[in-house]
Amino acid sequence: MVVFMWGTQSLYHFTTFLLLLTLLALLSRCVSATNDEHIIDKAALRAQAKEMFLHGYNSYMKYAYPHDELMPLSCRGRARGVTPSRGDIDDSLGNFSLTLVDTLDTLVVVGELDEFERAVRLVVSNVRFDSDFVVSVFETNIRVLGGLLSGHVLAKLVQSKEEGRFGWYTNELLDMAVSLADRLLPAFNTTSGLPYSRINLRYGMQGYLREQRDTCTACGGTLLLEFAALSRLSGKPIYEEKARKAMDFLWAQRNRGSDLMGTVLNVHSGDWVRRDAGIGAGIDSYYEYCLKAYILLGDDDYLHRFNKHYDAIMRYVNKGPVFIDVHMHKPSVAARSFMDALLAFWPGLQVLKGDLKSAIEFHETLYQVVKKHRFLPEAFTHDLQVHWAQHPLRPEFIESTYLLYRATKDAHYLHVAKNVMDSLNELVRVKCGFAGVRDIRSMSHEDRMDSFVLSETFKYLYMIFSEPSELLFDPDNYVLTTEAHFLPLTIGDAANGEQLPRRVLIDPDELIEERGTGEGNKKYRSACPNSADYASSEQLSSYAHALRSNVRAIMAEVAKHSAGSSPSGTCPQPSERLRAWSFSSSNSEHIHQLNQMGIQVQMQPNGRLQLVHSTAEGGADMSTDERVALQCALEAVQADASAAMGRELYAHSSSHAIASQMLSIAISPQWASLGMEFMNEMMEMMEQLERQELGIPKRERVVQVITAPSFGFVHFVASPANFGADLHNKQVEGEVNFAVPPKGCAPLTNAPSIVNRIAVVHRHDCMFQEKARYAQQAGAIAAIIIDDTIGSSADGSPPFAMSGDNSMEDDIRIPVVFLFHKEGVALLEYLRRFPTSLARISDRIINPSILIEGFFKHHEFALSHSRRWMQYIESLDFSDHLMVVDTSMPAVLFNFRFGDVGADSDSSLKHRIVEKNIAAMGRVYGLPSPTETLAFYNVVRRVAYSQIGIDTKPTHTELARFAVQLSSLSVVGDITSHNDLPAGPSTRVACRFVDDRFYCFRA
Repeated sequence: MVVFMWGTQSLYHFTTFLLLLTLLALLSRCVSATNDEHIIDKAALRAQAKEMFLHGYNSYMKYAYPHDELMPLSCRGRARGVTPSRGDIDDSLGNFSLTLVDTLDTLVVVGELDEFERAVRLVVSNVRFDSDFVVSVFETNIRVLGGLLSGHVLAKLVQSKEEGRFGWYTNELLDMAVSLADRLLPAFNTTSGLPYSRINLRYGMQGYLREQRDTCTACGGTLLLEFAALSRLSGKPIYEEKARKAMDFLWAQRNRGSDLMGTVLNVHSGDWVRRDAGIGAGIDSYYEYCLKAYILLGDDDYLHRFNKHYDAIMRYVNKGPVFIDVHMHKPSVAARSFMDALLAFWPGLQVLKGDLKSAIEFHETLYQVVKKHRFLPEAFTHDLQVHWAQHPLRPEFIESTYLLYRATKDAHYLHVAKNVMDSLNELVRVKCGFAGVRDIRSMSHEDRMDSFVLSETFKYLYMIFSEPSELLFDPDNYVLTTEAHFLPLTIGDAANGEQLPRRVLIDPDELIEERGTGEGNKKYRSACPNSADYASSEQLSSYAHALRSNVRAIMAEVAKHSAGSSPSGTCPQPSERLRAWSFSSSNSEHIHQLNQMGIQVQMQPNGRLQLVHSTAEGGADMSTDERVALQCALEAVQADASAAMGRELYAHSSSHAIASQMLSIAISPQWASLGMEFMNEMMEMMEQLERQELGIPKRERVVQVITAPSFGFVHFVASPANFGADLHNKQVEGEVNFAVPPKGCAPLTNAPSIVNRIAVVHRHDCMFQEKARYAQQAGAIAAIIIDDTIGSSADGSPPFAMSGDNSMEDDIRIPVVFLFHKEGVALLEYLRRFPTSLARISDRIINPSILIEGFFKHHEFALSHSRRWMQYIESLDFSDHLMVVDTSMPAVLFNFRFGDVGADSDSSLKHRIVEKNIAAMGRVYGLPSPTETLAFYNVVRRVAYSQIGIDTKPTHTELARFAVQLSSLSVVGDITSHNDLPAGPSTRVACRFVDDRFYCFRA
């Protein structure tokens, strides 16, 4: 598979950059290497795929049209503003018959031309874009604008090929696309050119929408295909100019050291809000559009960008058969321990890139997940376990399966597609369409059928069982957008009208035939061939089968290691840890053992060695069981797999053969602990040398609780920082509060409760100095960083000091100290019991007798828990906030806006106003997973109902869980965004602990 270009001089420069030509063979019959697979009846399966599509499409037209989407369980349409709100997920809906617009081109693919013409008439006659709804710029672009453009292109094609059809059509869909794009343009009025994430279709960028300054990388980087196509079809360059400017700005924001991108950034400053780099949610289609922009437009600058990103991803993110998110600025540190379903598009993109080997391997990993659970869960761990159990019938996996089949003609991928289709028919088909899966473990259904089910999932299923000659048009002459809409390659033709004979796919039969005649290199002279060269389809088939077998062996080993919870289930430890005093940089065994501990040895320009411990600033907590198992499995399987399948095969896989090295983090928690011991030992040795040479005294800090009832008798030894304010002969005193997010690697969302307090954050995910900087920006007077390495303690540990970033000026003005795990847990437990305690951070202990004397003389620090908290919330004006969270209690204050609805009101009015409040809060605050978010807002809902006369108070068990969830709550929208709620006074409800139980009461 390749983008194939020739015939114009301007395209010859990127010969070395053109997509790798996948030299593959036709497997038209069952391959002997796959004994478990039988011959596929493609015609029958194609007919079945069409029947399934029509079942979903006809159900939508019967029960849901003209609404945006079908609710297949209740057999009705989802109408925004009428059916219950689902929060941000409804931002794709705009009352513009979304599913019909999104599905227009699928009707052409399956050959339903009469229905296609009828559907175009319905869209032209009835769809308008002036609804008073806030919509996602990203979703509206890929689904609606892309659907209109693809529908227009195919309407013109049918008009030219089928006499008597579309005689009435005069570019109406294109005109509608221009109208819609014009409504989206105000979102681009930002300092950077990146669009705001949401816009009101009727009123544009309203004031509160401008306050939402953050957007995802994919949201700003998935516009160019549609906007460039619109400009070139309409003759209006502004759309392409806007999209190119956004892409250029994103490219400029990449980390120059790693060439990786984060997932969320500020639309004005470009500052990264979330720096985790991967290939899944939040960034996936940005990479896709870098490559496809080159394919469609012929601009080699986008290919250069994609190649830089691709190399970085395969170097830092790819770990053998899986992909692990890392920090863009420190790619040796893992950012999370699971993968999300959206990254299933990646093997298909690798096929377009020409990296067929890697595509086969990662697709097989995903297929192992599908075989285990019948569907791909929304998120899963690296040992194939469910992390988030939903499955909304996403198309990404079948998209990659389609592209791999088109590139290889390997019957294995037909069997994969058949298995997916069988699961859809058996498990999610219902009377009125196909229902999403709420939990794949129980296969419970969800009342949703997203538009992409008809637009993408069934389109790819139909196409994989079809040859291009069996379709009305050759799909190789079109680029498929991220929503599987067709944009013709002729859009990229030169301005002088010269047409370039280009194709997205080159049939593998043709490649083998050309190679056999010796003419292939001449005909495909502007395409770089894949390095693999096979003389026969049998040789290629055996190679592909061996790759898949290798992956299965690795993943089986991962599962075996993950299944054991005892130390024997992890990588073995050395009989004796390397000691700092015996370390030699010339000893390869020493270097290998340090790598296993997560310690990198780097040579500095001045000739000195630098030791970098990844877990010291963010890796240890990511040493989860599945990552440990993955690392151990890669090491354990490598030798066996190489011996069984040929060492040469395994050695060719850079992603597998050096996966251990590329992880650059400790291979298990046990090894991480050994690494920390080694680094502390090395630091102690260096400090001893410094003290001997310079007479530097030992530095030590103390965190001391100075209020009743401890009066200073509770104190903990803390470690200093090599940055921030110096505590020598100084001290800081104040109340203690917990940062949100807990690890303090992003702007603190509870800044009002951090002001003039000591912020507590947890270790890992980012540098110590970053945590201190965010705490300082929130108004903290000091910061305490607590170690997450279970069992670590200041008792008996060598001296430790937090390192700073030597590459930049120290901008931290507050003091920062470090508590090991044992001392940190003791402090947290004390603060849970006495949450209004004052702490003192200094370089020495204050005499408790002084504190006791002050208490009895002046009754200092005697405010009770409830009085202190009530005074605090009443001292600040939170009337514009729907919810105020204080994790130091933990406690939360709700400002419900019920308007005129009260205890005597009709129950339907109560239901409507409560759901409006919940929807408004859901747009502002969220939790890491949909399940947690649902459970959290169910409690909020019951609290709200209890305030207007419905006895639905949560149980103590529910409130206890609710209290724990408060620490994971994060801001996802505008805190003061509640224009759709009644004006007037709010009903204030406070929830907090009283005598070890969590209560909610009218404030």
